[in-house]
Amino acid sequence: MKSSNVEIVTVSGDGARINWRSKQPADFGVTCVSRDADTVHTASVAVLNDRHYLAVFSGLEEGAEYKFRIKQSESIVHE
Repeated sequence: MKSSNVEIVTVSGDGARINWRSKQPADFGVTCVSRDADTVHTASVAVLNDRHYLAVFSGLEEGAEYKFRIKQSESIVHE
C-alpha cells in the first residue's frame, strides 16, 4: 500500500510532526534515523480519521539531520 501526501508539517527544536494519507485504514510505524545512523527515534502515530495519520517525534537533537521512514507491517511505504 502506498502512502500519499506525506508532509512534514512542524519542526521544533527537539521534535517533528509528519502527516500522510492512505487509501485504506492500516497500522503504520514511523521511525527517523540520524544522519550518522547512531540514533533511531520511533514516533507515536495517531489516526486522525480512517485514512489520515499523524506521527509525532520528540526528543530529537536540535540541529541534527534525520531521515524518516513510514512502514506498514514490514513494507516501507515512504522513505
